Amino acid sequence: MKKIVTICLLFLFCSVALGARLGNVHIGDDTNYVERTIDGEIVLHGTARVSSCHIFESRELAPGSSGATETQLGNYVGYAYTINDDTVISFPMNKLHGWDSTSDLTVSIRYYINEAYATANGELQFEASWGATADGEAVDSPGSSDTIDSGDWNIPATAKHLSQAVLGTIPAASIEATDEIGIDIKRVALDDGNNPTAEPVIVCVAIGYTRNGI
Repeated sequence: MKKIVTICLLFLFCSVALGARLGNVHIGDDTNYVERTIDGEIVLHGTARVSSCHIFESRELAPGSSGATETQLGNYVGYAYTINDDTVISFPMNKLHGWDSTSDLTVSIRYYINEAYATANGELQFEASWGATADGEAVDSPGSSDTIDSGDWNIPATAKHLSQAVLGTIPAASIEATDEIGIDIKRVALDDGNNPTAEPVIVCVAIGYTRNGI
């Protein structure tokens, strides 16, 4: 009985000691680290960062000046694009919670196409024209703007397979944390290669960014 009690007390002591150590944990070096405090809060120090992403669903995309066509396949609603068709999204930068103000934004799309890759009909290209507008600036003449071009990419090897394509980045130096961002996403002509017969359908747009907080 004495042996059992001793073992139980030893187990309890080790559990308490381990819990105390795990209550306040640092991951990283002495300057740049993630801290888990004893009350469960997670704090980033120095250059510690978190990769994050904000998703704009198809219902949040607005047809542009040459609007893409809303379409449904299975349980997915998206927009189908011929050459020069476009859709627009806009959002305040504070929607990207915790953005670290020094990291670029990455613009990506998730799409499918009812056609399989073949040499004679296998490429797509999109561009994203963006503007960053501050309070007091005209929305059609933003303080910073540019167009990012995806270049040609191959469609998936199997028809209707969901896929992701990165269109490019918006430089952090061109935007402020209080800006309103507007992005016009357009399908454009290929640099080379051949267009598929079917139209690609975008089901969502993703804005990737880096946070300096949790």
